Amino acid sequence: MIYAGIDPGKDGAVVFLDVDGQIVDKIKTPILKASTRGGKKQGRDEYDIVGMKSILSQDRPDSILITVEKTQAFPSSMGGSAANYQRGFSFGLWQGLMVGLGIPYQVVTPQAWQKVMLAGIASSDTKQAALIAAQRLWPTANWRKSDLAKKADEGFVDAALIGMFGLRLVSRSPEGSRG
Repeated sequence: MIYAGIDPGKDGAVVFLDVDGQIVDKIKTPILKASTRGGKKQGRDEYDIVGMKSILSQDRPDSILITVEKTQAFPSSMGGSAANYQRGFSFGLWQGLMVGLGIPYQVVTPQAWQKVMLAGIASSDTKQAALIAAQRLWPTANWRKSDLAKKADEGFVDAALIGMFGLRLVSRSPEGSRG
């Protein structure tokens, strides 16, 4: 069995885990970058739906269950209506692709997975707490987008923790298979 977690944002990712919770693969959400002309962006970045479908339809040796984070609206001070639209749109794209491809999935809220996966970590910054939790579970994992990146990629970190939360839900054990 393969488990996957999806952080559905434009800077999100998909992380695949084996039944023991070991990372099998990490893939950034595919994005079609807007072109630039004279140093100015000529539009906005868009989701690469064909690329997203390709990620989900890759041949995997076992059956799969995906856990996807349910995006939610933020106050206008944190991005406004355009950002809220994009959050809902990305979740809908992933969900539509999973339904169309016949892939079983479950939906979790950020609060649900964070309550479990970040338990016991003394940090009010959820991004920092998520990185600490990920480093504890996968101490040898590289969380950067590339070798040139200086800091951990939040999309990889969140997707891995969402996937582990999904694995733990299925195993029905609060500690899961890795503790």
